[in-house]
Amino acid sequence: MEERRKPVAAPGDDDYLEKKATRQEKKTGEFTRVTQLSYDEVESSPD
Repeated sequence: MEERRKPVAAPGDDDYLEKKATRQEKKTGEFTRVTQLSYDEVESSPD
């Protein structure tokens, strides 16, 4: 049976997501690619 792991990060834990994977983690595949999206709302200028 597959071993279940407990989550190690909580929603809003930005510092954890910005931490770089070590060489060992990359070598063994123990990392997750993270893409951060942000919405930049800009008001249009009057014509």
